[in-house]
Amino acid sequence: EIPNTGPLRIVGPGEISIDANNGDVIEATYFIKNWSDDTIIIDQIVPECICVTPEEPTKTILPNSVDSILLYLNTKHVPPGPYFKRTFVDYGPHTFELILKGKTKVIRPIYKKGQKPIIYTPENRPVKNIQNPNETH
Repeated sequence: EIPNTGPLRIVGPGEISIDANNGDVIEATYFIKNWSDDTIIIDQIVPECICVTPEEPTKTILPNSVDSILLYLNTKHVPPGPYFKRTFVDYGPHTFELILKGKTKVIRPIYKKGQKPIIYTPENRPVKNIQNPNETH
């Protein structure tokens, strides 16, 4: 695990745990704070898996402010069972990692005689690593 040190730090946990059904899109919000007096530019956000997409690859964080990083995990091609997805955030000489983990399961169609099959409709599943980032020092 990469330590959460440096001028830009995760507010709250750097790990989000959420279970989903296969096909759901998880919208994971991680809050971050710039503890320095300088504006910090995130150079890149690099997921280990192509199933994770950052909202934007670069971002400017103002001094002493709280901002967020949004990651989308499309579970359509994630195999059923446990998953563990790491994303690296690089700025200047520093890096920290965001972790998204949980389990996915397949929802099979329901067949009833004489009726059309009921097929699961994937959902967007928003989740945050902390509810109110301004309460944390």
